[in-house]
Amino acid sequence: MSERPLAEIFDQVSNWGRWGTDDQLGTLNLIDPAAALRAIRGVTNPNPISCARSMSPLMTGGSSPLLHLMTATGHDAKLVGKSIAADWLGFSIHGFGLTHLDAPSHEAWNHKLYNGRDASLVTSAGAGWGSVELAVEKIVGRGVLIDAPRARGVPWLEPGSVLKPDDLDRALAMQGTELAPGDVLIVRTGRDVRSGPKDINLRKDGAAGLDSECLPWLHEKSISVLVSDVVHDPLPGTNPECDMPIHAIGIVAMGLWLIDNAHLEKLAAACHEQSRWDFLFVSPALPVKRGTGSPLNPLAFF
Repeated sequence: MSERPLAEIFDQVSNWGRWGTDDQLGTLNLIDPAAALRAIRGVTNPNPISCARSMSPLMTGGSSPLLHLMTATGHDAKLVGKSIAADWLGFSIHGFGLTHLDAPSHEAWNHKLYNGRDASLVTSAGAGWGSVELAVEKIVGRGVLIDAPRARGVPWLEPGSVLKPDDLDRALAMQGTELAPGDVLIVRTGRDVRSGPKDINLRKDGAAGLDSECLPWLHEKSISVLVSDVVHDPLPGTNPECDMPIHAIGIVAMGLWLIDNAHLEKLAAACHEQSRWDFLFVSPALPVKRGTGSPLNPLAFF
């Protein structure tokens, strides 16, 4: 991992005040409507590819388990006339299993949220600053996949593997892809090839991720949203200052929106088949009032 102090990286990538002192959107300000329209108009296949993991009590990734209870079943059905079946779901939005969006309210650094607001604005009533509901209509634009295992000639990245800016540049060059301001960057590590039919426990078994020096790279490239099939930071963490600096510094300093635990195998296969690594990416958040995150079903269109 980078040996630079995180405070130095924080200052280098900070977007505090960039879009005004009251801004809560952070890097979502970088999504250019014109670029989004170009991505939409470039769609030739109306069939979307989902980038969401299955929501199941059996697929937790090492997070709190998802609870799925039936409140009405077919055993209660009437012999004549209408009946219903119904469910109740309970889950932790954050963690290593559920595909979800992290809002600016999700992380604090030195008791500050994005744009310098005090962390105490997130209370037992929810997020009074940087709520996920801000992203209900915002994540529609050009997505670009970096297939990191393909660039290294391996089926997946081993736990604890670290991607540095040179690795990202090399992968983009191999794919013949250039990034544009406002792009949604999607980094595949091969989690689901590594795990096979059963999901792995990222908390126990570890994961690949980005070096903290990728934060200035992301800032320079004007990335609006960062997506991965893991949680962006290598696990176990190796930085003595913070075990997950991509989360902490990315969210608090940059206002960077993160999508964790995407399922990227179908998308990677489609990119490889078409030799095309950019597409329309659509991933609206649920309108969770005062929420620090939201479950998602991100869609890619070619």
